[in-house]
Amino acid sequence: MKKGTCYGGLPAKMSHQERLALAKDAGLDGVQLSGIESVDEAARER
Repeated sequence: MKKGTCYGGLPAKMSHQERLALAKDAGLDGVQLSGIESVDEAARER
């Protein structure tokens, strides 16, 4: 069985790379990404 988490469940204060590394170091097999719901959110993620 594979284990994963939702991206939003990882610490928001970390960079994208740090969040994914944390999940990998925790032994998770994947991270489920959620969609961007607004133009403002997309601009913040750049």
